[in-house]
Amino acid sequence: MVHRRSVTAMNLSFAKDRTAAKTHVLQSRPETIHWGFFDGALEPVLTVDSGDRVVVECVSGNAEWMPAKSTGFEVLPELEDIHRRAKRGTGNHILTGPIFVRGAATGDVLEVRILDIELRQIGATTCSGPTEARLPRTSPTTVSSTSRSIRRATWLFCRPG
Repeated sequence: MVHRRSVTAMNLSFAKDRTAAKTHVLQSRPETIHWGFFDGALEPVLTVDSGDRVVVECVSGNAEWMPAKSTGFEVLPELEDIHRRAKRGTGNHILTGPIFVRGAATGDVLEVRILDIELRQIGATTCSGPTEARLPRTSPTTVSSTSRSIRRATWLFCRPG
C-alpha cells in the first residue's frame, strides 16, 4: 500500500515564463482515477499549461489486499471510497489522471520532471501467485504480504491464501 505524492513539472519546447506557472493538486478520487487499464481515449481529469507544476496524490491496493486493522495500518479514506465507487478494469493498478498539457499536440515530446516523491503512508502490500505476471505458475497459492517501514526498521506480515 505505497501511496506516493509526487510533484512534477511539465515543459513543452515553447514553455511560458516560469514566474507565471501554477501549482495544481490532483487528488485520487473515483472521478479522477481509472483502475486496471490504460486507455488513450480517456478524457483528461486535469488540464495544465506548459511549465505548471502538478502534485499527484496516488493510491494503490485492491480491497482484498488491505491489511487487517490489527496490523496498525490505516487505509486512506479516499482509497476506501475508490474501492466502493470506482469501476474496476481487468488489471490491479489504480492510475490517477490523465493530465492534459494545453497546447500539446500529437507527436510533441513532453518533458516531465519528478521533483519529489513523498510517502503518504508508511508501508506496502505485495501479492504474488500463480496468476501474477511477475511469478507466473511458480506457486500454487497466492501470498499477500504487508510491510511496514519506519526509517530502517521493517516489519513484514504475510497472509497465505
